[in-house]
Amino acid sequence: MLSYDAPAFAGGRAEIILNLLLPAFAHRFETLDRHARNAERLQLAIAESDMTITVRDNQQEDNSEAGAFLRLPLPGLDGGYLSIAQPDAATLAARLAENFGLTKRQTDIAHCLLDGLSTKDAVERLRISLNTARYHCEAVLNRTSASRLGDLNRFARSFTAAPPEPSWG
Repeated sequence: MLSYDAPAFAGGRAEIILNLLLPAFAHRFETLDRHARNAERLQLAIAESDMTITVRDNQQEDNSEAGAFLRLPLPGLDGGYLSIAQPDAATLAARLAENFGLTKRQTDIAHCLLDGLSTKDAVERLRISLNTARYHCEAVLNRTSASRLGDLNRFARSFTAAPPEPSWG
């Protein structure tokens, strides 16, 4: 008859060895599970963001991150980092349109302004008259409660994209 117990496991030694090894295995599995849940949350956050976010490992050489304003190291054995860049002007204009109810043409003008174009350059890009462009620029500033283009840019780049509360002091 064959015995499945090796000499090291005979006489209750198997239980002692398993009691020593089990906590280490349990800890490692919990760590792997936690890393998987964190990776899942990170991927969900990246998918929901309108910013350009990429996850890179340390071995990747990539010059496409020239516009990245933030590089965060990622914890874990494989290292790597998270590279975050601001959204482009079209995305920012869409954010303003959604949060402030801009019309299509106001969104187009906001896109031009966020691209840094002057009103005259916006006229050329959109093929509209100068008076129409001025009218839509004024409407964008009024709808967003921005007093100048710098405020508009700040509202578009904020996560909430909501106008500040008036200060009464």
